[in-house]
Amino acid sequence: MEAISLAKEGKISEAKERLQSARDEVQKAHHFQTELVTKEANGDTVPMSLIMCHGQDHLMTAMVVIDLAEEFIAVYEKIAE
Repeated sequence: MEAISLAKEGKISEAKERLQSARDEVQKAHHFQTELVTKEANGDTVPMSLIMCHGQDHLMTAMVVIDLAEEFIAVYEKIAE
């Protein structure tokens, strides 16, 4: 959301930097998620709790918002041209 606000202000380079930073952080969380899924797929028990479910929801939401932010930044960049 911060990247979108920056793009809206015409700060496209900064917006892209923030977006990349967000992608880097989400990638770390996604890697951990993949480890858990792999563990369960291999037959190991992975405890599922409300907190884990909530965390999964936040990860998925963050991934979607990042994708949408990329589109918004592209639109603001085009408008600025």
